[in-house]
Amino acid sequence: MKIVFAVAGVILIGVVGLAFAAEKDLPGASGHADTVYTNGKIYTVNEVQPWVEAVAIKDGAFVMVGTSEEVKVMIGKGTRVVDLTGKMVMPGLHDAHVHIEQAYKGEVLGEKLPSFPDDLTDPEEAGKILKGFAAKNADAEVVFVQGLPYATFGSFSNAWIDEAVPDRPVVLLSDTEHETILNTKALELEGITTETPAPDGGEIEKDSKSGKLTGWLKES
Repeated sequence: MKIVFAVAGVILIGVVGLAFAAEKDLPGASGHADTVYTNGKIYTVNEVQPWVEAVAIKDGAFVMVGTSEEVKVMIGKGTRVVDLTGKMVMPGLHDAHVHIEQAYKGEVLGEKLPSFPDDLTDPEEAGKILKGFAAKNADAEVVFVQGLPYATFGSFSNAWIDEAVPDRPVVLLSDTEHETILNTKALELEGITTETPAPDGGEIEKDSKSGKLTGWLKES
């Protein structure tokens, strides 16, 4: 099965820093540590002491930093000791909110694939864009388009999609990537009906008056 993607979006990466205090400021510096890391090149993000060789951790907190020899005093019978064998250690990079697939879709598929402009406000115009894209990819069994402006189209049903591409499944992922809208063919392919129960944390949207599916699949 061939699936065609149109791509829009950016990747945002959050970086969480972890700073070490000087040994005298650390809590629980007495007694044995739960874990001790030795023989490493550990970046502390502390201007006073930016690099150390070893650290000791107790109850989830750093209780000693220094050389491997200095930190030995924190090793007891139940302490887990990890030899870093000279490897570098640094504060973790935390992906706070990442749509990592966007990093490769554009490169693999190229910039020639269209998407919806951010200022698009007319479903009829969006239908023309979708219809043109589907026509250029007539051999695609499923048309998958990314970047539908949710702020603009969040309240519309999939009727304009059915009109633009009535003969094939169409899946439109919103620009937030937290919801998607399927045309009738795609809903049928997935076996989604008005009786289909919504998954935990998700919503299969229905029209408040008619009770019919709007095509929108949303998550919390």
